[in-house]
Amino acid sequence: MIGKYLQKFRSSDTYLRLRHSRLHQFYFKWAHPADYLHIKAEQKMYMHLLQQFFPNKDILVFDGGANIGDLTHTFSKLAKQTIAIEPDPANLRHLNLRFSSQSKIRILPVALGVENGKQIFYSNTADPALSTLQPGKNLHFESISVEVKTITSLISQFGKPDFIKLDLEGSEFEVIQSMEHLPVLMAFEVNAHSDSNAFVRILEMIGKRFPEINYNISTNDEYLIFENFVPRIQLLDFIQKNSCRYGMVFCLSR
Repeated sequence: MIGKYLQKFRSSDTYLRLRHSRLHQFYFKWAHPADYLHIKAEQKMYMHLLQQFFPNKDILVFDGGANIGDLTHTFSKLAKQTIAIEPDPANLRHLNLRFSSQSKIRILPVALGVENGKQIFYSNTADPALSTLQPGKNLHFESISVEVKTITSLISQFGKPDFIKLDLEGSEFEVIQSMEHLPVLMAFEVNAHSDSNAFVRILEMIGKRFPEINYNISTNDEYLIFENFVPRIQLLDFIQKNSCRYGMVFCLSR
């Protein structure tokens, strides 16, 4: 009986507001110190990058795969406008409760894809952070129809972004391949646990289309491996020598 009421409370707007309150931050820091420090380190990493390459703060950010908005909040501190792109209904509830009144953040309930329209989206009811356009065998996936937008169409609507973050649970390759131009700075997730060639495929594709790009990587979402951005061949050498299976790759086009 108690569990039933707790489950109902955790799905309420009241709980979600509490989840993003300062009170919860104090609790989370005390109850889960390692997770708290990890989140803070990730936010600090992005803050440092944006401050380094965009010191005037007058920038436009596309946050592709905004999840519940922790990095969206970080970006909004330094950007003139942040476009939070998120198709999952559970994550959208968090985003709307957190940011609907903030003029610097625009929430788009869409998925990023290679063409505009409708597409089946696989919402992970157990962990919305893993929701994806890529079909999977996980029993927790619930298929729903969502609106899909291309990066090009968003540029037509909002302007050319200075920074794009892509955490799309498997759709990064197709979305980047469909882009006509890269922003000054871009970050995208690569998960090679089920595809050992994932890093090579996406980096070779980017290298052929945009040969002047330099790179960096974070393998733990807390700090960058290289002090300075490096050529693609140097990044691939690091990935292969260290048998990397996960990384957030950063591309610099200037």
